[in-house]
Amino acid sequence: MRWAPAVLYEASEDRIRCLVCPIGCQLHDKQVGACQVRRRNGDALETATFASSVRHFDAVERKPLYHFRPGTSVLTLAAG
Repeated sequence: MRWAPAVLYEASEDRIRCLVCPIGCQLHDKQVGACQVRRRNGDALETATFASSVRHFDAVERKPLYHFRPGTSVLTLAAG
């Protein structure tokens, strides 16, 4: 797995706080967040999900939200 520099975090003296989700993990060095895809490395935060590997359009009826706007398309994105 390749790690890349992350954005959306704030640093304090001894911790880095992730700002991506409502959990707001406060990480010590080498600690991984609850999502298991963001980690602290020194004074920076890194992420393992930095690009999407799946992008395609599907009929909305194939998704769990099929009652929403029947007959339309929905874009599916998945990180890799």
